Amino acid sequence: MRNGMWQLPDMESPAARLKWARERAGYKTAKDAVTAFGWSQSTYYGHENGDRSFSPDTAKRYAQAFNVPWSWLLGDVDEGPPEDAARKERKPNTEPNASSPVNVSLISQDRVPVYGLAIGGTDGRFEFNGQIVDQVFRPPVLANVANAYAVFVSGDSMEPRYFAGETVYVHPGKPVRKGHFVVVQIRGDEGQPPHGYVKQFVAWTPSRLVLRQYNPDEEMEFDRNDVISVHRIVFSGET
Repeated sequence: MRNGMWQLPDMESPAARLKWARERAGYKTAKDAVTAFGWSQSTYYGHENGDRSFSPDTAKRYAQAFNVPWSWLLGDVDEGPPEDAARKERKPNTEPNASSPVNVSLISQDRVPVYGLAIGGTDGRFEFNGQIVDQVFRPPVLANVANAYAVFVSGDSMEPRYFAGETVYVHPGKPVRKGHFVVVQIRGDEGQPPHGYVKQFVAWTPSRLVLRQYNPDEEMEFDRNDVISVHRIVFSGET
């Protein structure tokens, strides 16, 4: 029986489905995906714009990267992505878990954990409550990074660079310099989990951490003693 659930508007062709899957996985442009996975640019562009068809073997490779069924990419309407982001709203887990360590053994080797509970606000703040709220595909650049993680962007303070709901990947071991995009943990009130921010790194001063946000375009500062960590986001185009 044909299940119309996954027959979304303008999604009849494999090319359209491939583009939708790529965007849903957090890669804003085709170039982002090509760079992340080391694919041939001309080949992938041809597949996504419909100039070239792709085989089941190629569909399986794309499906693994973007976390969708390969048969759905090729036009099967009886199978679909595990979640239609346009129709389903992610429900945050509000269970407190600030003091509980993460059990790394539960994390699949081809996935990275998504931490934090988005709480909105114009400054894009979210809580690092120690809870894994999701697991997403581990890109090749993080293949051997045991402590890699991801967060969902909250609010619109970094638009048009990052949009609410977008996934950003973090490499805690990468050095950070001016202009890099970072995930920062700031100590919360006593007994409360740390606050997290997705911002652009500006500078360390003797007493302050200086960050930049885009919307509105302004700098924000935190007392250096309140900073727990400054971790670099990868796939942001910086060198």
